[in-house]
Amino acid sequence: MDTALYYHSMLIAARILGDATTGSALMERIRRIPIAELLDGSGRVIHGIKDDGSRLAGVWEDWGGETALVLLLQRLVQGDAAAPKMKSDGKVWQGTGFIPEIQSLLFPGFDAPRKDRVSGQDWAAARDAELGRQRGYFAELRGPLAGSGLYGLSAGEGRRGIGYLVSGTDLPKQEIIHPHYVLMSACLHPDTAAMLAMLERLEKSGVFPPWGLVENVDTINGEMLPMVGSLNASFEALASYHLLSKHRHEPDIIYRAANDHPELAAALRLFYP
Repeated sequence: MDTALYYHSMLIAARILGDATTGSALMERIRRIPIAELLDGSGRVIHGIKDDGSRLAGVWEDWGGETALVLLLQRLVQGDAAAPKMKSDGKVWQGTGFIPEIQSLLFPGFDAPRKDRVSGQDWAAARDAELGRQRGYFAELRGPLAGSGLYGLSAGEGRRGIGYLVSGTDLPKQEIIHPHYVLMSACLHPDTAAMLAMLERLEKSGVFPPWGLVENVDTINGEMLPMVGSLNASFEALASYHLLSKHRHEPDIIYRAANDHPELAAALRLFYP
């Protein structure tokens, strides 16, 4: 998935900057990906290759944005021969927040109230439902963060930066919030002004310092991890741009670049013809 995230991001960036040389070089490298070596017997994309050349056991098939990004890359590699496979249950794995949102950092269309062609699911409805579960999980938040409206059971560094934590709304007694989900899901809210007001509250409470949202917040004691992590920080930056564009009713140049790029647009038609 990280490979897909890299190539999609670079292609869109090159398109925005008008850098045709880099864009062409990227597509050349993408087409050299040995996709046949990365498919299992059922045609599903595997998680990757170990250093010793053996295959990782998992496959990208769970419903959500990670698999969507992988399948979009598969389409860039194989063209019309690509046969994308994704579960059709529309279930967000253990309710982990970033999973139904990550694709929309780069690609438009997944907010449309219609079923996609790959999984047969209405992504807008599924994302709204997950947002409701996320907000409801901490609806009665007490302690230092009471009344903040903060939510976000997702994935990132663990308490005090020890280990990696993947939480979700399907899991009981979760205490660590990863605030990046607030921004990643921000465009789902019809009232962008209300979202900006919430960010102001988070700023005043220390959750949103000048260098960006803290990595995580302990809901029990209010302890925060003000780590500058490039992955979640990049998610927040992209999501912030989409929120600002929507609030100002301005064209979204990231989405426009994805639509204007011939190969990316063709890949996106896998989901939305």
